[in-house]
This record gives sequence, C-alpha cells and structure tokens, in this order.
Amino acid sequence: MALSAPHSDYTSALASGMKENWLVQIYRVDSPSVSNSNFLGLSFQDVTITVDAGNSNRSWAFYGVITNKPTIRESYSIENSKVATSNVRLNLANFTYSSNPVSEELFGGSNKYVNHTVKIYSVLGSSTRLDRSLQIYEGKLEQVSHSLDKVVLDIVAYRPYHDITIPNVASPKKKFFPVIYGNYTKETSTDSSPAFIGDGVFFPSPVESATAGKVTTLVHQSLDNSSGKETSLHYFEKNATSEGNELFASLNSIPSASVAIGNGNALKTNIDLKREFKARPNSVIDEEERDKFGNYANMIDGDTSAYATYTEESASGGGSLSASVETVATHQVHFELPSYDHELSSMTVTYKLQLVSVTTSMAGGANAMTWSIVINDKTGEIDDDTAITYSGSDAAFSDTTATFYTVTKSAADQVPDKIEMEVVSTITNTTSPNAGTVSLTNFELRIYDVAYAPKLIIPLSSGAATDKGLAANMAVKDINVLYCAADGFTQGWSGGNASTIVETPPDIIRDALDRFADMDDTDSTSYSTISGNGYRGDWDMRLWQLKPRPLKDVLDQVAYEGATPWHIKADGTLRFITIADSPSANHTFDKNDFTGLNISHTPVRTLMTSIKVQSDKHPAEDRYLTASSEINNSTPRTNWFAGGTIQNKQKANLDYLVTPIGGAFGGSRNDDFIDWYGSLYGDVKLMLSLEVINPAYYVAEVGDIVAFTNSAMPTNAFATAWTNLVFVITSISRQVGALSMELFEV
Repeated sequence: MALSAPHSDYTSALASGMKENWLVQIYRVDSPSVSNSNFLGLSFQDVTITVDAGNSNRSWAFYGVITNKPTIRESYSIENSKVATSNVRLNLANFTYSSNPVSEELFGGSNKYVNHTVKIYSVLGSSTRLDRSLQIYEGKLEQVSHSLDKVVLDIVAYRPYHDITIPNVASPKKKFFPVIYGNYTKETSTDSSPAFIGDGVFFPSPVESATAGKVTTLVHQSLDNSSGKETSLHYFEKNATSEGNELFASLNSIPSASVAIGNGNALKTNIDLKREFKARPNSVIDEEERDKFGNYANMIDGDTSAYATYTEESASGGGSLSASVETVATHQVHFELPSYDHELSSMTVTYKLQLVSVTTSMAGGANAMTWSIVINDKTGEIDDDTAITYSGSDAAFSDTTATFYTVTKSAADQVPDKIEMEVVSTITNTTSPNAGTVSLTNFELRIYDVAYAPKLIIPLSSGAATDKGLAANMAVKDINVLYCAADGFTQGWSGGNASTIVETPPDIIRDALDRFADMDDTDSTSYSTISGNGYRGDWDMRLWQLKPRPLKDVLDQVAYEGATPWHIKADGTLRFITIADSPSANHTFDKNDFTGLNISHTPVRTLMTSIKVQSDKHPAEDRYLTASSEINNSTPRTNWFAGGTIQNKQKANLDYLVTPIGGAFGGSRNDDFIDWYGSLYGDVKLMLSLEVINPAYYVAEVGDIVAFTNSAMPTNAFATAWTNLVFVITSISRQVGALSMELFEV
C-alpha cells in the first residue's frame, strides 16, 4: 500500500540523493479546498507552488520559516486493533508578514486560524506542483504561543469523528433515539396463537411516555412492519427468566408502523401490555411422588420426543372387592413455576401423554371388569380439571397415540407457584353377581411434555382509583424500556445497498463514519478485501447505543472486538488494515534499504496463554448470554513456562461481536476472535526497529506488510532466517528527509 497513490513524478523522484521539503497550509476557513488560497503557507525553504498545470496562474508563496524538525508519527496497536496519529509542533521564526509579526496574523487579528484545518504535503526535488506532492498529514491548529522572535504552533490530529457522540438526537422529553446495528429476531407468540418464547433477539427501546392509553418507545428509524422493520414490542419477563431461557414476551398490541416524534421515530403499544405465550416449568419439584416418574426431567426439557415413564403395579396383584369400585392408586407430581409481573387473566396447562400398555387379571369367579386411568390437573387448587381419561375392560390394552391435552384454568391474580398433575387409576368388578377378584396388574404411562400458557395484563382502572388501578399505575410508571426486534441500519454510504443490514465490523465502521461524521471517502481496495468472507465478511455484530458516547470510542471497540483496525489517512480516506492468513509483502527490504536495525521480541508477559470470553450482551441485564470455558493455549505454556503452567490469564467481554468467537487456539488467523489475537500474541514474536534510507519506501504506511531478502541481510534475526519472516508495520515516524519504522512479526 501507499499513503495515497502518489503521482508518478513523486514516486520517480524517490531515489538516492533526493531532497524533501514540507509544505504546511494553515487555513483560516472552515472548508478548505485545493483551489483556494485562504491559508498561510509555511515551509523549510522559500518556494512558490502552483496547483496544477491547468492553474498555472494560481500560485502561492510558502515561507521558509520552520526552524525545528517536526515529527509525524502514526502507530498501530496490535493488542487492541487501534491506530493513532500524533500531534505536530512547529517552531517558526516570528517573521514579518503583511508589515507585522506573523504572531499578530495568527491570533488576535481579523483572520481566525485557531481550530481550523492544517495540511502538510511532502514535495521532492525542484517540483513546484501541488498535484505532484504527497499529502502526509491533516489536523487542526490547537494553540499558538510566541516570544519576541519565535512562534510555536501546536497542531492536533483532528479527524471528522472528533467531538461527535452517538446517539445525538434527543426526543421531546430529552431522551435519545437509539443507534442500532445488526440483525434481530422477534417472537411470534400472540394472543390468538400462543407459542413458546426464548429464541428472539432484541435491542432496548427506551420508553418516552405512558399516557393516553399508550406506551411510546423510541426506535432508530422509520418502521413499517415489513421484513427487517418489524414493529413488534416485547416485555422482558425478568422474574421468570433463567440462564438459557430468556423470556421476552411479544405484546399483543402490534403497531402497524412507527410514528414521527420530534426528530425521530417511535412505536406505540397498549398501556396494558397484554401478552400470552407458552413456557415450561422451571423444575420438577422434589415432593409428592416425583421419583415415581422415571426420567422425570424429560417432562420439561423441551424435547417432546423424550419422555418420563410412570409405571403402576398393584399391591399383591389386586384384592377382593367388597364394593364394585376400588381406587388402585393416586399419585401426584408437581412442577415449579416462576413468578411473573402483572396480573394473570387466564392460563392453560398442556400435557403430552401416551398410555402404552395396561395389564389386568381376574380370579375366583370374576369374569368381567373395567378400568380407568385419569390424568387430572389440580393447578391452583381451585378445580380439578381432567386432561384425559383412559379406560378399558378386561381385555389387554396397548399403545395409544401420544397426544397433547390442554386444560384451561380459572382466572387468578397471579400465576400459581406450581403445576399439579395427578394420576388416578381405578378398577370396577362388573361380574354379575359380584364374585371373585379383579386387579389392575400394571400399566405404563408416558409423559412427554408439560407446558403452560399464561395470559398476563396490567389491570387498568376505569374511574375511581381502585387498589388494582393504583397498582397498575405504579407498574406502568416503573417501565423504562421495552424491547424491539427490528433490524438495525442498512448501508447508507454512497454506493451502498440500502437493503443490506449493516452487521459486519467494517460495515459498521464505514456506515457510522458516513452517518454521523459525514465521512464518505473510503479506500475501495482495503474495504473490498476486509469485507470479503476470508476476512470479516462473515463476522457479525449487534450494537445498540442508548446514551451518548464518543463515536471514536464506539468504533475503537468495534475495531477491537471485530479485529478490524482502521484509520483515516492523511488525505481523509478511510482505510482498513488486513493481515492475511499467509501474508504477502507490500515491501521487500534488503540490507541497503535501511540502517540502525534493532531486533528484539515481545515480552513473555504479553503472551496469551489462557482466555475466557463472554459475548452476546444481554439486552435487559448487565450480563452476557454466552460464556466460554477457559480456553488454554498449549504452545506458550510448553515453550516458555516451566511445567506447562498457565500464566497471563485473560478475560474478554465482547459487547458487540456475536460470531465467530472461536473455541480453541490454532486455527487460521482470520477464522475468529480467538484465532486472530492468538496468532499475534499466542507465542513470542520478533519486533524490529530501523531507519529507512532508501527513499523508495517513503510511501509506506502502518499496516503494510514487510519482508526481507535473506541473502543480503547482515545477520539472522536471532536464530531465524529472514526468508521465514514476515512483519507488519506498527509505527512510522516521519521527518523531512527521514523515515523510521517499527515492525511486528506476523
């Protein structure tokens, strides 16, 4: 790569003996362009510069008054995928400009230079053409100071994202419309068709107000309930949620579209937050006859093909009947239910059951009998509701079809604390006259599934404030956020696909810089590379930002989690840094291209020997939905730690990255998060520092890949031949006629 595709005249001048000069433009306008002259020109020697061949009549004087050797430094931190550009200090002679000391021109006069743009160009030899120079820096004039004969200019590396926070659009009630990236999934359960929940993916939608019978929540863009723009809202059932079972219930009142509110968009739903869904009990309670049901956990594990088995064998094979009917056995099993917010208006309980076999016997003259096996639901201790009655006569019985049976429970103020299932077996001696004995020798009942469907609602008062009404008012007041499943922003940059969801790390960086910083100039080569499937094209993130945070901080976190280093080049272009699994060199050095070579290695304390990763941030609570076990790296433990001990244990909390996280070290560099950082810090790596003396390489930049010609090198890198080594440039320092760099083995 090169800084900005320099003009061929510039690159051809990059030869031994070349002379370099810097042109510094200190602007006094907000929107500088190459064709205007609203700047003060400074340099190391007096020179007159024209714009290009077509503007020979437009020329500017640059005053050779810079007295120090300023340094421009750019660095790439491998550890956090962050690129930074240094500030620059210029010392000037306090020369006479327009009949006055230049210090009076720079500050205090009619022209305003402070906080305006500063551009620095490199020009070679006798060139007097700006279009044949190379821009190497852009910043803003931060501060001016002076003495009698000297002026000091402090220039900061200002970028378009500086001073920008996101979100930055406030609602009428001074809340912020959220910033949302990524792909989300709604729950489909409805009042008319309740379904199991727990598979949805959501972002928080802040509540703006709860008035006039509606709850209003803020969203990131206009929604119309089409695919990707779902308007459904969800309530988080916090008390009913357990790890691995995150319950976000879809509300029955689904808006057809968002509405405009202030300078953003909002969704409105009924204030009663009515919702209905299916769920399974938390556990089979250790009480009653739980152990009578073999493999009892199968009843609530969500696998409706696995079952618990209830087997009943009559005591002593049955007994003489003094009456014609005898209850053989009654057994119960109980299931724990969680508590829920708000009032229960009704509830159904569903069992999937199968009676597999029944064995009977008759003796002592008995020649006729009937039997029944009744499954009762006693939940709530209000009424016994029969789910199913199996019945038969003296003939052997086998193999009914496994079937779902549902009972509806009476309304109550709250969800009961348990489901109570009862199995009652009964036999009847129908011999006439009554004689002998009959028995229900044994039977097998299979219970595949136990589930329930609560219908929940905030009770609203109608007129005078009843206790329920007061409680409802408090319940609504305490709701600060609901949860939405509309997809995030789509590609908004020039040439982007307006139907493509922005969810990969490079796309989030590119879109956010365009959307919030009005920066739409991207290096197409680096973007096309990193957005491919061999790099970050199949890495997915979900990002929501509800409260203002510096845009740069957000994007730095995206860069770290997404292993997507990026920076703004001197010419204002967004560039991504990539390191291939097997990198090819952008530059190949031999011993004549540099001096001052120093070879070292990464310290042992930086090695990644063990890591735990938490990812997939919970939308409602301060925790993560996915947590890895401790992932150990055997290579550094074997090579550098006595006895293979694990040191340098690390933790990574990934707020944005969803996939791929990785579960082991040793894969290809670009496979996943762990393999990326493991490839760079999973073993001791070589580090180099050197000064470039071949001007042909002055156009190199951080992130470029460097190799060395082995046969022409004065020494090995410790015991490693140079032909086996490839490096990435992690730091470049520029002065007039001088370039030094630091490199990291990849």
